[in-house]
Amino acid sequence: MLRMMNETELKLLEQLAFGEITEEQFLKDYPVNLEQDKKHLISLINTATKEKDGENLDLLLEVIASLEIYEDFDFQSKYRDLIKENWHRMHEELVDSLDKTEINEDCFIHVLNQTYDYHADGVEDFMVPIWSKCLWALYKIGTKKGLKEIQKFSTSKYDYLKSTVDNLLSKVND
Repeated sequence: MLRMMNETELKLLEQLAFGEITEEQFLKDYPVNLEQDKKHLISLINTATKEKDGENLDLLLEVIASLEIYEDFDFQSKYRDLIKENWHRMHEELVDSLDKTEINEDCFIHVLNQTYDYHADGVEDFMVPIWSKCLWALYKIGTKKGLKEIQKFSTSKYDYLKSTVDNLLSKVND
């Protein structure tokens, strides 16, 4: 547990994340008035990142994303920073959450060139689907740089990736 988060906070965060309480109940019961001190949960995110606490970071990001009072939080910037880190297990979720825009293109390319330790024994089962999502993201972004990255996977040893690349390249050529 994070040094700055107590058991009550953790329990309420989990209850909100699991849909056991409403946002209104969460805000009422949370020991810090988040409507007056929005920086509190942001500081917990920063602490979780600094301490490389992936489990609590994932929970905090999920909760903040669900709270209307954090609608102005720059999730995309945080996701871009986190996707380049190897100490957590949120890469697939981050790939899913990143906007498919040119500003995020390098993040998808980065993931295409990674095999995360937690998936090293199951590359075909775990990494290939993540890589496939990155290829689709690059296709949606539609830059020449992204297309070059997609083409690199046309000779992949994984049939699913080769099939994905063939499908994407046929769409580009239509």
